Amino acid sequence: MRRKTNQPRLTGGEVQEFNKVILCVRSLTDFHLMTQYPSHTDQTISYLKRYLREFHETKDVFLCFRAGKKVKKAAAEAHKNLWKEQSQASIADLMTSEKLKLYHADALQR
Repeated sequence: MRRKTNQPRLTGGEVQEFNKVILCVRSLTDFHLMTQYPSHTDQTISYLKRYLREFHETKDVFLCFRAGKKVKKAAAEAHKNLWKEQSQASIADLMTSEKLKLYHADALQR
């Protein structure tokens, strides 16, 4: 959610979209925080319902960032190829602590 660098100010549509993003994230955060209460009353349950409803009403603002089938397939293929490449590396001469570090680094890279 960034403005274009050649624009000095946000357009009206961009401001609306940005506000929708903020409302969506805030609703989900408030819902999550409130679910952690040790007990609930009718009022807190009504808040939970409202936060959840607001989230569902505004979540479509993130649809443009959703990965499609092509992207998911390409990511799975890249993961598979990287896994093969990493598993062919020689680790026989490494100490256990070095193997563990390498394993975590490889997992992070995948």
